[in-house]
Amino acid sequence: MKRSAPDHYATLHISRSASPEAVRRAYRRLAQKFHPDRHHGAGDAAARMAQINVAYGILSDAQARERYDSDLDAAMHTHTPPGAGVAATLLPVLPSWSWALLVAVLSVTLLTLGLVALRSRAPLAAPASAPLGATQPMRIAETEPLVPVKPILPWTEPAQRQAVTSPDTEPVARLVREGTLHSPPPRGREGNAP
Repeated sequence: MKRSAPDHYATLHISRSASPEAVRRAYRRLAQKFHPDRHHGAGDAAARMAQINVAYGILSDAQARERYDSDLDAAMHTHTPPGAGVAATLLPVLPSWSWALLVAVLSVTLLTLGLVALRSRAPLAAPASAPLGATQPMRIAETEPLVPVKPILPWTEPAQRQAVTSPDTEPVARLVREGTLHSPPPRGREGNAP
């Protein structure tokens, strides 16, 4: 069974029934072997020595060793139910921010669904005239549409607009009046000279 806490007995290479003297001898042997002063520049030796120090600190103290043994026994006897599968394995490993993200996403989803239901004016309760226990399903013809729409009309030809030929707004007349253009061009189609 996998445990998140390291096995201090395995770290010191001793059995669970080892005496305090055997714990001390195992610690001294491993400390001489992995001490950082003997292995200059080896980062794994310092990390290994830190593990050995933690294991010795717990297993050399009688009360701490007793608590550790009881926690180890409890961890060995607890098991995941057979149907739990991947969820029981992954849930303790997931960081806490993922739970906050999940709660936030669910909150936004529920809020959005609530606003959609509110804006669609869907009947959320039975009509006031019906008795409480006798709700009848509403027929589709009796309900109003969820979103009001304009009726679609058939296509019709748009009305022809008359061109506005007021002397005040016609651009050629304005240019002649201002003196920019001396005589207006003939009003014929291109290529049709008069």
